[in-house]
Amino acid sequence: IFYWISGYIIFYWISGSYSDRKLSKIVEFIRDHEPPAEGQTRGTDLTILSHDGRTPYMACNGDKYPLCREMLRPRPSWEEVEAVLDRDGLSLEELCNELRELISRSSPKQSRALRRLRLMDMLFCKKEGDGEELKRRRNVVFEKFLKRALLRSTEEPKIEEELKIVLKYVYSQSAGPPQEKENARSSYRAEFDAVMEECSKFIEILYSAEYERLCAEDPHMKILMNIPVRTSKLPEKELMHRMEKPKWATDRDLTVAIHALQQSGVIDSAGAFCDLIQQGRNRLLPTPNPLLFKEGPASLRFWTALVLLWSIGIQEKIEERFNADMEAVADGAFLRAPGVKAFPRSFEKALKYAEKKGLKGWDERVCAGMHVIDGLRCSFAVDTAEENLAVGRRLEARLPVVRTKNGYRPENIFYADRKYNLVYTTLADGIGEVSFICEVQILMKRYIEIKKIGHLLYEFQR
Repeated sequence: IFYWISGYIIFYWISGSYSDRKLSKIVEFIRDHEPPAEGQTRGTDLTILSHDGRTPYMACNGDKYPLCREMLRPRPSWEEVEAVLDRDGLSLEELCNELRELISRSSPKQSRALRRLRLMDMLFCKKEGDGEELKRRRNVVFEKFLKRALLRSTEEPKIEEELKIVLKYVYSQSAGPPQEKENARSSYRAEFDAVMEECSKFIEILYSAEYERLCAEDPHMKILMNIPVRTSKLPEKELMHRMEKPKWATDRDLTVAIHALQQSGVIDSAGAFCDLIQQGRNRLLPTPNPLLFKEGPASLRFWTALVLLWSIGIQEKIEERFNADMEAVADGAFLRAPGVKAFPRSFEKALKYAEKKGLKGWDERVCAGMHVIDGLRCSFAVDTAEENLAVGRRLEARLPVVRTKNGYRPENIFYADRKYNLVYTTLADGIGEVSFICEVQILMKRYIEIKKIGHLLYEFQR
């Protein structure tokens, strides 16, 4: 039987030497665990999936361990959840609150944590019913909540944060485990696609209205739309950070790699390196990823991940200076600095670039992370096309430009922005001079407002 433990630990295997009664006591204790008020753990999470895409409830052998199966059965139950969804006259905000209250009443410690609402088990686990019943439940969730919430997410005023959190959770849970992704929404696919299309059209109408306003009221829009769609001073394959490839990665020298990771601030001790390699645990990883270095130091993936972590660590060292330099460029424009792009998304892009750019051989492929050139980033928000052009001129005067992209075109009546990829050279503490390609966006404020309205839709579509 599988069971869950608090914090970030995932599955453990218990041998069959335990009786169902003894195991059920352990399962009950772990199931009901909630972190103390000042605790560092998140409490037990029975929604996280194992390596083969199963929750503990799905994995439990109910015939051999019937008591454990009952201990793992979702609480609140589907019947209780459906009763709330069926209540007439509730606004979406009221519905979210009722679901939170239901979770609290069903938890021994009155937890309101969404992870206690185990929709994936209710909608996809065969212990809950046959195929037709599970399909019916998925339809109910769509009709009673998802459909309403998706349509509401694109309206103004913006939806409250609580509704956004619940919508994202229900959306992800209703997508099912990996093995069900293709069929999870099959019973309401046509209507689901129609809702998504309706949401997209609403966002397009907002963009179109703003485009027409700008063209009518701002004479500088014509200049903006005459700027080339794309310029690049480097071939695509050479569009990477302007630093020497780390020799420790091309030579596969682990001793030097550890020293480089310490210099860049990724690790601070030998123990931290062991945690990184053995458990996939590091401050740059939002959640532990034990599989990240599973293939060992003979693999390309192992060294590619180390190079990217090293790169992110250095970028974090120079981030404060970069933001200060960009603040000097702003000159009244609103500056947003979201921080260095996180490792998980950057690693996805690095692996993609290795294929897309046709990187050959160990030396090129191991440095794929150096092709991720939007890690060090910021954006400027302006009110007018004239301000947009002025910010661009100040950027060009301050830093070498390697690539530009311009989305403002006469034929583009939807979202548009301008992007600059620039070479940022500075000193990094304990390392010396470094040169990274950064990404700077210039955005119109109203476009940002519309983008925020459609942000959830974009997440779901992606």
